[in-house]
Amino acid sequence: MVILSPELRLKLRDISAVALGSAVPALVLGRAVFAIALLIGFICLLVSGSHKNLFHLLIRQVSGPIGFLITLTIVVWSISALDSTYPVRSLEAVLRTGLFIVISWMIFSALNTDGAFHALFSKTIIIGAAISTGFAIFAIAGMPELYWFIKLKGWQSVGLETELKGYSSLSIIMLPALLVAAARLPREWTVAIALISAGMSFLVWETYNRAALAGFLGFVLVWIVFWSMVERSFFRLFSAWSSFFLIFFSAIYALWRSRNYMITEAPAGDWLYPLWLIDFQRQTIWNEALKIAGSSPWLGVGANTINFAPGAEKPLPGQEGINVIPAHPHNWLVEMISETGFFGATLLMLTILVFFLTLIKMYKRQPSLGIIAAASISGSYWVSGLFNFSYWSAWWQMTFFLLSGYCLALALNSNLRRGSSGGE
Repeated sequence: MVILSPELRLKLRDISAVALGSAVPALVLGRAVFAIALLIGFICLLVSGSHKNLFHLLIRQVSGPIGFLITLTIVVWSISALDSTYPVRSLEAVLRTGLFIVISWMIFSALNTDGAFHALFSKTIIIGAAISTGFAIFAIAGMPELYWFIKLKGWQSVGLETELKGYSSLSIIMLPALLVAAARLPREWTVAIALISAGMSFLVWETYNRAALAGFLGFVLVWIVFWSMVERSFFRLFSAWSSFFLIFFSAIYALWRSRNYMITEAPAGDWLYPLWLIDFQRQTIWNEALKIAGSSPWLGVGANTINFAPGAEKPLPGQEGINVIPAHPHNWLVEMISETGFFGATLLMLTILVFFLTLIKMYKRQPSLGIIAAASISGSYWVSGLFNFSYWSAWWQMTFFLLSGYCLALALNSNLRRGSSGGE
């Protein structure tokens, strides 16, 4: 067995913090870059010896309410997967989700117990977000060729509005974590957060990302709800809620003004939601997915397999070249109902509810920026996910788990104060 020197362990720990802190911002260059950074960071964390007793502690976590619910949900999803027409594909998605949760918990434990690790992670995610957001703005505003060249796709001038929608959605759930990072570090870093936030807003606007807008509203709503639990000033409460409703109704009005044309472009039908609010493509996909769910209402058709279900290959009315169920339903709730059935979807929603109730209990007992940020990340993630990525998207899941753990680490360790290193 190789015994590492204390100096080498510290270097590996620092490499891990930098790699993990840069992983999420690196998604601007693609999922492969994200995966490589994450893998390097996690391996260095394990080799550095920061994982001592983590497996024992992990077993203890399973006995808690959230741990038990997560375990039960994974078990039920696995049963559903084995009953699927594509059991290998389905089971891979389920077990991968469980693995991501375990990895994120181990990273959270390191962040929670090692102040220097948390501080370096905080600096890295701010610097990484500044570089990635600046690069994305430069590329989308005037030089898309550089973006495509760096991604090894040649020197082309194809617009980036669709290509960068993933990063603009990601930026919204990254924003609460950046606020935690700013609170963790000396005040000079706050200026960087303000500039990054402005840049991220510009990207959401340029990509016309309605899912990101929904995620932002979810983020703000959850933040205000939690803050309202401890704030006693009527004027501040009135101002905060008035601001939220002003933003909300302004967004609705802007969508109504800019998307009225969708009404004339849609095929005839009895649509549940206004077409200027939710396009007919999504509404059709959701409706067809729920019809497929009827074929296996209790356990679903299997995780990550609905696009292979009978009937999913039908052409989408009014949209040539697209199946009625493309890669996924573009709504995590519809996806869960269809793919994991009543039991799987109910367990997931119950887990989310217990998680939020736990955060509320913690926040009422001891208000913390880390708790309110973790809750806001969840609000943004789940609301945005009602309109965009598949729940089983590996990068989307891992980003959520990683950033939530980072914020909670600040909440659960009072020694992670502004400007403190936390020691070695």
